[in-house]
Amino acid sequence: MLNFRKIAFVLSLMATPFVANATEVDTTAAIMQYKDCMYLNNVAYGNINPTFIKDLPVDAFATLEVSYGAGTGTITKAGKGAFHQLDKSGKTRDLNVSVYGVRKLRDVSFEGGMSYNNGKDNNRAWNATLYQSEQNPFMLADSLFSDYSTEEFTLDGRFSWEPIELIRFGVNADYVVGTTSDEQDPRLETKGMLFTINPGIDFKVAEYVKIGATGGIRLFNENAKYSTVETGNMSSFFVMSGMGTCMDQGGTSYQREAKGLAYFADLQVYWQRPDYGNLLNIGFEKNREKATDGGSSYQFLGGEYNNTKIFAEERFTFTKGKFVHNFELGAAMEDIKGTWFYQKNVVDPKTGSSQWVVMDQDDEKHLEKRITGDFAYRLDVLSRTGQPSWSAGVNAYFINSDMKNNPSGYYQKYTNIKAGAFVKKTFQIKKSIFSLSVGGDYKMNLSNSFYMSQGERLRDKYTFPMFEYTTADFYDVYGKLETKIPIPGKKFKSYIGIFAEASTQRYIGDLDRFNKTAFNQFGGGVNYTF
Repeated sequence: MLNFRKIAFVLSLMATPFVANATEVDTTAAIMQYKDCMYLNNVAYGNINPTFIKDLPVDAFATLEVSYGAGTGTITKAGKGAFHQLDKSGKTRDLNVSVYGVRKLRDVSFEGGMSYNNGKDNNRAWNATLYQSEQNPFMLADSLFSDYSTEEFTLDGRFSWEPIELIRFGVNADYVVGTTSDEQDPRLETKGMLFTINPGIDFKVAEYVKIGATGGIRLFNENAKYSTVETGNMSSFFVMSGMGTCMDQGGTSYQREAKGLAYFADLQVYWQRPDYGNLLNIGFEKNREKATDGGSSYQFLGGEYNNTKIFAEERFTFTKGKFVHNFELGAAMEDIKGTWFYQKNVVDPKTGSSQWVVMDQDDEKHLEKRITGDFAYRLDVLSRTGQPSWSAGVNAYFINSDMKNNPSGYYQKYTNIKAGAFVKKTFQIKKSIFSLSVGGDYKMNLSNSFYMSQGERLRDKYTFPMFEYTTADFYDVYGKLETKIPIPGKKFKSYIGIFAEASTQRYIGDLDRFNKTAFNQFGGGVNYTF
């Protein structure tokens, strides 16, 4: 039998003040606005080095949330509309249940959570993957549109240990597992897993300055199986080799196993004083994914994907009076290479069994250079409780992609820019707080070019529609309303939250495919924080 007195005692410990000298009002405001509180009071918030959770301004809290159409991760928010990527759904919905918490002790700090997503996609096709990298061109696909169900479970946790004042250690681990399937021939079931682990360390080199480093690995595994229930129902499966070029595989079933290994390393220079802070993060990542088709019966190599990425991120913050300013910059370069294996199906004269034999390989079958950059500025006006009463910001995102598919000489190039702004007002009525956020984005294609011969089978059916969406101009507007209501209690403080959000994304170009189309999203939920 559960000991409710012990449970209440543990929960009361989790409700300890965030700041040693905080007043009751300050503590209440910080809990109810914990996302803003952690962002504004820790310049390293969100960095993958786990040692930085020691600097969170939150001593202890936990939150449980149930939402519809507000899921995170692989599953898309609930939405409906014709303006969407070809391999996505025009009608989606999902249910999400999550828990998240922070606990700081004297020398050790913990942060983590778990979530479960259940999603439905109507009328979806052209992508049998779940966690394969988006830039990986070696996909398995079919062209039959059907309804899909997706389930996903996420578990993440990290801790930081400070044995002495000059040094800290930490470990971060993330685990994601999911499955997606449909119930129409050819019936697809894809099961996938991602696991990331990275230890971290930082050193105090001056009164306000730390140097940190982290590095780790990310494991990827995915199994896709097509099958048919109706006897004699033959289907076509597309083994993609880049830009929609493909090999056709026909039959009543098909199977693929994909595996990947990524290793990465980040270096941070961090300093924070009461009114100023800065974080410079420089990183490197090498990702390799390889697919093998056929199961145990025969082995067909479905391509090997390699991506080398370098990036730099900078955040600077300063406070003057009741105004808090945050500037963020980021840039990344990716060098993507895809190897294709030319194979021949050979029958063993002794056993009569067939197998695929590699006759040649093209190490530059698929090439892409990607350059991205982003900028953001956020201004917060603090209330008497030390939490934001007004927040506003602007942001911009840039991407340049140069993709080639050899030896055909096919290519696609584009440059996009996206800019946005938002404003958020938070106000208090008695002991409850309310917030209203509104914002918008505008995405514009600066240049694009595309070449693929008219004779290529999937040019007009898949490749060009995907390119048209990538280079499409659109705007979106969104809004969110939320409230946090304290629940009276003597042992510990707790709060009920309610939120609702909606957005609309509308195409503004002159393409017939997307003329007067939009995609509308909506979501809402409740949470309990203590």
